Amino acid sequence: MAGLRVHLDRRDRVRSALLNSRYNGQTGLAIDANLAYSTVWNFFNCKPIAQENFRKLCQLLNLEINEIIHRDLIEAPMDEEIWEQELLKPCALIRIQAPFQFGKTTLMMRMLDRVEREGHITIYVNINIILNEIRAAGSINPQTFLYYFIREIECLIQEQIEAFVPLVEYENLVVDKFGHMRAALKYISNLLKYIQTNTAQPLTIAINRLDGLLDYPDTANTFLPLLRAMNEKSKLNGVWRNLRLILAYSTPAIPAFIGITDHQSPFNVGYQILIPEFTLSQLKKLALQRRLTLNEVQIAKWMELIGGIPSLAILTFDRIQHDLSILDLSIDELIDRVYHDHLRTLAHWLDHSDLRSVMRQIATHPEVSQDLSLKQQCLLHRQGLVIFAQQTGVKPRCQLYRIYFSA
Repeated sequence: MAGLRVHLDRRDRVRSALLNSRYNGQTGLAIDANLAYSTVWNFFNCKPIAQENFRKLCQLLNLEINEIIHRDLIEAPMDEEIWEQELLKPCALIRIQAPFQFGKTTLMMRMLDRVEREGHITIYVNINIILNEIRAAGSINPQTFLYYFIREIECLIQEQIEAFVPLVEYENLVVDKFGHMRAALKYISNLLKYIQTNTAQPLTIAINRLDGLLDYPDTANTFLPLLRAMNEKSKLNGVWRNLRLILAYSTPAIPAFIGITDHQSPFNVGYQILIPEFTLSQLKKLALQRRLTLNEVQIAKWMELIGGIPSLAILTFDRIQHDLSILDLSIDELIDRVYHDHLRTLAHWLDHSDLRSVMRQIATHPEVSQDLSLKQQCLLHRQGLVIFAQQTGVKPRCQLYRIYFSA
């Protein structure tokens, strides 16, 4: 039976549970659970472990499985052999783009698993987590962001190379107020030299939620050119060739929002993967995985309601698996019993973004979307609420969204 793993975005919650527990670190937990230390380490680093061990550790740490588990989405209809070939090349840069909850993190995890099997050191960075840490400590600017980014890299490297200690204080590399990007490049160069000397392993850095920088254009205009510069350096001989980058983001229009030039942008180089919605055949496969005996007409009916949105498809079939009476519910009953939390989360985001009335207009009169700004259209598309239409600008991504947000 397949193993379970912690979702990457829930890693901090799991580690906090350990800090607040009675156990003396991972070693103490492993002893009390009667498990190998490597199993516990894999648990806290989002690697798959046996289901019974996963459940035991959740019980000991008082964690709800459903709140931290990583649910694998169906494999997207893309040529895995091609992205594997691209990923394993020296100086690789892979870009994954799709709306929220379409499986970008899942694909990123598969890529990290793949390069780990090739002996790479892997690092996963969530931009939103870094931004939240900075907000809790002070204001966000290019200097503080790069400092926290480098600190996160250091911590993650130290988890995998026990003997590693920071080579030099990052601030000592900043020679003037404009030198933070140069300092970051110098630090990463030193880090690659250290890894090459001590382990001879390539380094793959996966950076998720790049869209989080949209609200901080000054920071984005420093950090994104840094990523481009890192990729350019990796095309040269020397230690930089041991670096691979994987970037994930939800909107295709980041450069337009922040005014970054083509020669500074990391979004026009490397290999791009666009994750589409599930097809009807994939929904059939998902139903079979859940051991549901749904015929093609029934599955097509669900697809008409929720489209091919991966998160909604998984939510729907998971709920049907546990309660077959859901098949007979009306739309209003489905909204109340199945989709309520999902829709309220989207509604809260719309309220926070001052886009609730805009979404209501789109749901009731799609033709008005022609008058929306590019930023409004792309923000809604990023959230997965709309799709682009040739003549009307945007329209609700599925019937469920049209019904709920027109009210």
